Formats: sequence, structure tokens, C-alpha cells
Amino acid sequence: MNKLISTKLTNNSNSKSNDIDMYKELFEHLTVGFAVCEIICDKKDRPIDYRFLLINPAFEENSGIKIKGAIGKTIREIYPDVEQNWIDFYGVVAQTQKSAEMENYNHNTDKYYSVKSFSFEKGKFVMLFSDITDRKEIEDLLRVEKNYSVQIIDSMPGLFYQISSEGRFINWNKNFESISGYSAEEIALMNPTDLFEGEYKKHIASRIQKTFKEGSATAQAHFTSKDGTKTPYLFTGELLNVDSKPQLLGMGLDITERKKAEFSLQERLKELNCLYGISKIFETSGLSLEEIFHKVVSLVPPSWQYPEITVCRIIIDGIEYKNTNFKKTDWMQSSEIRVNGKNVGIIEICYLEEMPHHGEGPFLKGEKLLIDSLAERLGHMAGRFTEENTLQEANVRHAAMIENIGDVIAIVGSDGLSKYQSQNIEK
Repeated sequence: MNKLISTKLTNNSNSKSNDIDMYKELFEHLTVGFAVCEIICDKKDRPIDYRFLLINPAFEENSGIKIKGAIGKTIREIYPDVEQNWIDFYGVVAQTQKSAEMENYNHNTDKYYSVKSFSFEKGKFVMLFSDITDRKEIEDLLRVEKNYSVQIIDSMPGLFYQISSEGRFINWNKNFESISGYSAEEIALMNPTDLFEGEYKKHIASRIQKTFKEGSATAQAHFTSKDGTKTPYLFTGELLNVDSKPQLLGMGLDITERKKAEFSLQERLKELNCLYGISKIFETSGLSLEEIFHKVVSLVPPSWQYPEITVCRIIIDGIEYKNTNFKKTDWMQSSEIRVNGKNVGIIEICYLEEMPHHGEGPFLKGEKLLIDSLAERLGHMAGRFTEENTLQEANVRHAAMIENIGDVIAIVGSDGLSKYQSQNIEK
């Protein structure tokens, strides 16, 4: 590395005498792994291994490969069962001298890496990589959240649907397919009124129109399945703005036992609105953790059976978020908020007045499941903020180090376009 740096500086008449020391300092303190390697091919010029010529301390920290034990050795000498796709990737760079980048998993270190590679001499290449395992874990959490929402929707009784202002189905549950008899592909091409006949077709069309104009509507109609079966259903519609686009969110239940069905529908829809609203809060960029918790506290009471006497409080890491009229009473349910298995807080729901008892005191059984779900999601969000703050702090330190370098630094992609330029490039 010293030779490479010295050669570069010799050809630069404006370089200062202490530039070599500066580059050495940069090399030693880079937070990304850096290595110079040569590719090893078989008799048919197929990449089968590569040898380490130079590595920096961050390489050792990110990969676990010791500097002294790696220089001069090949990757297969260090990891005999290393994935061939790593060797193939670097082989293409070394043989074509075209820069490339990828994200990949290494089973030897059990980590994910973001890798950029380029070749300064045919047969040799430079790898720059960073550990993105934390980011991948955050992405996995978000994926779990999305799958969890889908599971909740699919587990709901009756029909669930989400309709655009253009009159097309955006989302629906599995029950919708099984009860209607239509496939997902067929439903995606249908208008909601296609599932009704006669006077019910016009009635449903008017109730959908009312929902988009006034914000909500209900309807009773015979739902016609693909095989011609007609079943009386109670349908609801609530207007939601998703990414500034109006959409109808609703459910349909068989009204054979009308009163029971209506009550259950109202409660499930409130729970669904709560979970959906919280998901949208979590997805809104730029919100601080404090702002998120304040919004959640405001969103919770309308989702309980008696919203006019329901109050909510969240305590996390000793900080309290609550409704202005919150008062702790004997009629309370709560759930612990955990991050990585550690109890960091609690969410509490209280009734300000005594109400008739159900499965969980004055609370419904579904409300206990809902508060546990809220606590779990709040824990995921708190953990995600912690991870993101840690990553952001590391990126700020890295960016500051690069911008303090005297020379110009630029990264150009394989398409010839600039991917990054240091601020002093204009100088």
C-alpha cells in the first residue's frame, strides 16, 4: 500500500510531503474493509480462488480474518468452503477490469456485506466492503411487520377489501377468494358491483359513492358468488387517505345472526383501523420516536369498545406519553413493551368508568390481543430507531473523515456516471 501511495504522489507535483502520512492514516482508520487481491484461475482461465496482498484493520474487524494470518494466503486456504459466488464476482472484476458492486451473505462469518470492487491492473482487484447485517435485520423486521399485517387481515372473519377511487380492488383477504369463488387474478380485474345482481348492484354502487363523498357508509345486500350462490351480507366502508389517494376500506359479514355480526364487525373494523393507522405512522418518514408515541396514544382510544371513556398511556425508558385526560383506574389492561427480550416500558388502557364485564373484565378478548399487538409493534419500532441511530452516527463519522481529506475523492460506476464526489472537487 505504501508503494501504491508513493507512486501516486510522485506523479502529483502539488502533493505535500506529509500526504503519505495522511493516506496511511486514512488507510488505517477507514471504517470500511479494504483489501487488494489477485485472482487465481485454473488452466481454462476460470476463477477458482484469490490471494490477499494487502488488507486494512477494518477488514479484520468486519470479516474476522486476521491481518497477519491472511497476507499472502488465499481465501480457500482461510475458508475452504467459501461460497463460489464470491470468487466469481471478483473474478469478473479482475478479468474485465469493470467495477461492480453487490450485497451478499457469507456463511463463514454469518454476516451480510455491501461490496464494491474495481481493478487497477488486470488479474488484480480492490474490494471495499462494509457489514450491513444490522440493516438487513431491520429490513427483516419490516418484512415481519408486513407479513404480520397480512396474517391479521387473512385471519379476520368474513370479507375484507380495499377499493380505489377508480372502482378497483387493491387488497382483499383469503376469505374473499374462498367465499366469492374467484381467483386473485379475476378479482383484480373486477368492479365491486360485479359481485351483485339486480337492485343490489345499484345499491352497492351508491353506497360506495357515498363513502368517497361523506367518509363512511354501510349496506345490506346479497353477495353473489361465482357459482351463483347468493348470501345476505352486511358491508361497511370507511374512507382512508393512503399517500394522498382516497381509498375505501371495509368488511363484509354474513348477517344470519345480525346483531352479533354487527357488533363484531364494528369492533374488528376499529381494531383494523388502529393497526392500519399505526402501520402508516410507522411508515411515515421524518417522525421522531416521541412524535410516533404521541400519535399512537391519540389513535388508541377510538379503537376500544367505549372510546368516550377510554384513555391511553405509554411509558418507555422512563418517558411518559398519555392522553391529556388520562387517569389510572381499577378498570385497566396493560402489556409490556420489549426490545430484544428486555422490558423497556408498558402500554396501559384504562376506562374512566366501570362497565359490564366480558372475557377480560370490562374489556373484550379481542382488545387484549390488540394491546399485546400494539406493545409488540412499539417494541419493534423502538428497537429499529436504536439500530438506525447507531448506523447514522457511523455514517456521519465516515463522511466527515472523507471530506477532511485534502485530495479529491470520487466514485464512478460501471456506467460511467459519478456516484459520489467529495465537497472539495471544485477546488
